[in-house]
Amino acid sequence: MAEFKLDRFKYTWKGQWTQSTEYLKDDIIYNGGKSYVCIVSHAASTEFGTDLARILPGSNPPAPAPYWIVMTSSKTFSGNYEIGVEYVPGEIVLFDGKLHLCKKPHTSTNFADQTTYWEDFGDGIDFVGPWVSGTGYGEGALVKYNGIVYRCKLPHDAGATLEDNINVNPNFNCWDIFMGFHSSIWNSCNNSWCVVGFNNTS
Repeated sequence: MAEFKLDRFKYTWKGQWTQSTEYLKDDIIYNGGKSYVCIVSHAASTEFGTDLARILPGSNPPAPAPYWIVMTSSKTFSGNYEIGVEYVPGEIVLFDGKLHLCKKPHTSTNFADQTTYWEDFGDGIDFVGPWVSGTGYGEGALVKYNGIVYRCKLPHDAGATLEDNINVNPNFNCWDIFMGFHSSIWNSCNNSWCVVGFNNTS
């Protein structure tokens, strides 16, 4: 009869994942809203995503060989999107008024360049102030430009003028005039103030 030792089937809770830590098979950690179980003993790298997306050395074509697999899945709100942060699947961030759910592990750079790592999680808007050339804008951002309020439709890096991101390609217009924002501008034709998106004057 085969001999079974119960200690071989025990999981060990290690808490929050920590870089450069020695983990053993069946260790359990928490990271980015999910718990993971270790399937190969190893020393943790400096980023969890590296260990999660590990490729078997020397494999051709590349064969996935992660150190961890998901044990339980959930989501966690990680606050405003920031550059230089290691995000993992299950994390939710707020960027320019809209919520995004991470679907691939990565270290963040300019949001407009990393949209493939995220999926929409909740719509929203956020007035971020005057439009600024060279700024990375996300969907839902409201800006004021030449007295008019615009809403960003597509994540992008702003050009030299806002018109650069509207007129270059009719199928890639990044901005719409935002009709729900009461923004008063001076109408030089009849010397009166008008509200953007409405015909009345005051």
